[in-house]
Amino acid sequence: MDPEKQKQIIGYFLEEALEHVETIEKGLLDIETMVADPEMVNEVFRAAHSIKGGAGMLGFSSIQHTAHRFEDYFKVLREDPNFQIDQTAQSLFLSALDGLKELLDQLQSEEGLSDATATSITERLQPVFAKLQAHLGFAGDREAAPAVDNRKEILIVFQKEVPQRLREMLELFKQPDTPTGRQKLRALCEGLRQLGERYQLKAWQELLAAVHEAVGNSALSYKAIAPLAIKEIKQAQELVLAQRASEIAVPAALRKTIPMTVSQTNGKPDSWLVFVEQVGWRVMDSWVGDSGLRYNLDAPTGHLPAPIWLASWNQTQDGEGRALEKEYSAWRQKLSDCGL
Repeated sequence: MDPEKQKQIIGYFLEEALEHVETIEKGLLDIETMVADPEMVNEVFRAAHSIKGGAGMLGFSSIQHTAHRFEDYFKVLREDPNFQIDQTAQSLFLSALDGLKELLDQLQSEEGLSDATATSITERLQPVFAKLQAHLGFAGDREAAPAVDNRKEILIVFQKEVPQRLREMLELFKQPDTPTGRQKLRALCEGLRQLGERYQLKAWQELLAAVHEAVGNSALSYKAIAPLAIKEIKQAQELVLAQRASEIAVPAALRKTIPMTVSQTNGKPDSWLVFVEQVGWRVMDSWVGDSGLRYNLDAPTGHLPAPIWLASWNQTQDGEGRALEKEYSAWRQKLSDCGL
């Protein structure tokens, strides 16, 4: 997209977003009246929803996620007209809104909203949102209530929002491969992952997290990533609509595209467990393998050499276990020699 055109679009988004923030702030400053008036609650809910949608379209995931939290909490108030609000909740809401305003102010600044600044602000907001969620939940235990029977809502959301996001991803994949394009693709993946978070669809979240990381692998072209990502998300959507979300899985072909990273402290792996989960030896807290595997068996495609990935190897007392431990020690030394 032409830089001037993009700047103009961001300007439109900011103008609208700041108006929505003003609407939310007005409601929060008179929160008791707002909670007693269903139309006012709907108004602040729509304002948060609009900010979330606009930010998602432009790839501003920090703003999108923050607005999404407001949307969820206003939903709690919207679904119970008799919800009792207090000064603590009002104070927490306003503190969180200050964070959202700060994100928008940074985006509006000459420097723009950098990833580092966005991360810093959202990290500061996390304890505020945690306290607000706990407070609202304690006040009436309604935070989890919508998830009890939300199948109809899930069907509507996944029928409308997922195809739209897939179309946006396809359009981005058709454009030249640029860091900005990758950032927008990852933002779309994060937005889709958050749908799973909203409805507690763990397998969906894991798939979208994998696609998010695959898109971040600059060594792979759009041509390599696009067919796999679009196909897997589409199939996962169909499983959600068929109420079979638990059957969603991250295929081996997608795992191969994820860049291997090592949790580091001073340049060296700081946790064996973290490391094995990152390289794929553990999946969803379970070790890859079964009782029929042998220590000298080749590793699964895309994984580092076997037999290091077998479960409980360091507790094995036989000769094969000791040989395995020796092999692992030599391998760790090679990592150290390479500065990893």
